[in-house]
Amino acid sequence: MSIGKKIVTSAITAVIVWAGATSYISSATENALENYLEKIDGVYTNNGMKIRLLSFEKGFLHSYAKMEVDFIDPSMRKSVSQFITLPIISNYKIENGPLLFDKELSFGASRMSNHTNISKMFIDKKSLKEFVKEPIVLNSTMKIGFNKTATYRGKINANEVTNFEGDTFKVSPIIIDSIVDVESLKSNFKLFIKQIEGSLKDNRGGSKLENITFKGELTKIFENGFYLGNFNFFIEKVNLKNKNFPFELKEAQTSIGIDIRENINKNIDFKIDFHLSKGKSDFPVELDVIKKLSLSYGITGATLEGMMAFQNSIKEQQRQQAEVMKYLSTASSVAEQMLAMQQLQTIQLSMEKNMRLNFIKLIDKNTILFITSEIFDNRSKKSMVEAKVSYVGDLPLPSTLEAFNQKVRKELLNLIKVDIDATLQETLTTQLPENIQSQLQMAVATGMISHKNDNYLFNLRYFPRKLTVNGVDKPAMLSLVEMAIEQGK
Repeated sequence: MSIGKKIVTSAITAVIVWAGATSYISSATENALENYLEKIDGVYTNNGMKIRLLSFEKGFLHSYAKMEVDFIDPSMRKSVSQFITLPIISNYKIENGPLLFDKELSFGASRMSNHTNISKMFIDKKSLKEFVKEPIVLNSTMKIGFNKTATYRGKINANEVTNFEGDTFKVSPIIIDSIVDVESLKSNFKLFIKQIEGSLKDNRGGSKLENITFKGELTKIFENGFYLGNFNFFIEKVNLKNKNFPFELKEAQTSIGIDIRENINKNIDFKIDFHLSKGKSDFPVELDVIKKLSLSYGITGATLEGMMAFQNSIKEQQRQQAEVMKYLSTASSVAEQMLAMQQLQTIQLSMEKNMRLNFIKLIDKNTILFITSEIFDNRSKKSMVEAKVSYVGDLPLPSTLEAFNQKVRKELLNLIKVDIDATLQETLTTQLPENIQSQLQMAVATGMISHKNDNYLFNLRYFPRKLTVNGVDKPAMLSLVEMAIEQGK
């Protein structure tokens, strides 16, 4: 995970728990807030950040609070502090309750408001003005209910942004909404941008994104920062034209989703989804037959221990890489640069080994790795491929990588179950190269692929020591697989 993605992920998590922290400001005592900050300290720390209350002034009708957020992760702090003055200080005005909220038939304990000029946080304000037309301002309100829920709304003003190439982008106001249970930190949130319109310099093209939504539900946060929930990024209309591209997107639609949940066996199911619909887009002839496509992949039945180990391993790698990159940026000789590059390579090799070790920890009885892809043609006919690899071996697995590799070499075909199903519409084969079409016909002739109702069909089932293809036992093929594995040892 890049440092940019890490910062974004940490910021999202921080905003969610911040909503709960600020709700306690309106309580009668400063201690209530301090206790709550202590409660969520682990969440912030595991995301490389720290939050604390600087001051609290209690009044009869209004109270005032000052909060501080800082980055304690060295790599994140180094990256952010190049652009933003740290720590970040925010001032809040609290209307002490009980209140009848404006334009709402609901009561609440209190309401707090904040006005922040984000542009003033930037270190190089002069350069910022060259890229951002208007000051970046965040106005927000937090309404605290008697049921310990915090309802947040923030709005960042519309703006016009120019990049280094001279391309301009007009961004509609950014609206942020969230509802947080301040006891459990369970929350729902949504970020919405009505439109982003871009114009490339020298009439090279342009883009227009409409109804951009990022929303999610956070259902549980563990002590090390690992969390459960579902998150979705969706763009209702994508329009893109560039002289350098062999296609033009017109009202295309795309989304990316992540779902992390705990199943009935207390294991973790993790899935990533990607969807793209071409709308009225113009594609090259060989791709124009495709109307929409989707891709899903992930793991079911993974152990919580393994998922947490993966996360901790990635954090540690990022920390080590950041330290080396910091050294590399100050290296004054070729020898120092070469040393830094060698250290990065060592970290990468160590990471690969740790990932394999953590993969062992993920596996439980009936853990399944899966991938599914679907393609719909212009007649809405579906082609698809679905593959699953299940673990059906004994437990516990060896705790060392060497012992695990030895077990796999000796017993692979006794440890896994494989299911593959594929359907290919004839309409999608017309643009394939002739040699591939010939191979497809040969596979049909030999029974490896069947052809029914304008579909090419393939299914494979493997259970320890039994292999079938399209419902037919294939002992000879299984023998070839066993020989290949034996020779590869």
